[in-house]
Amino acid sequence: MTSRAAVGNCTHDWLEVLTRKNVLGGQAWYYQQIFRLADGEEADPDLGILKAVGAYVKDELSRARRVKQALRQRGGA
Repeated sequence: MTSRAAVGNCTHDWLEVLTRKNVLGGQAWYYQQIFRLADGEEADPDLGILKAVGAYVKDELSRARRVKQALRQRGGA
């Protein structure tokens, strides 16, 4: 048997997870728009959240690899 407190905590946890995903998705969407503008392209208001998150993660991993490679070449890491 589940107590009301446990159900309340579970609901709160799910709401927190969804809120965080929404915030991170929105952040990725805005970053992708800024990147497009910086590249001389127009903003894409129809860009989906999932596509934006995927592109953002891909960009971040690519940059991290380039930075790591540059540090190795300089003897820094």
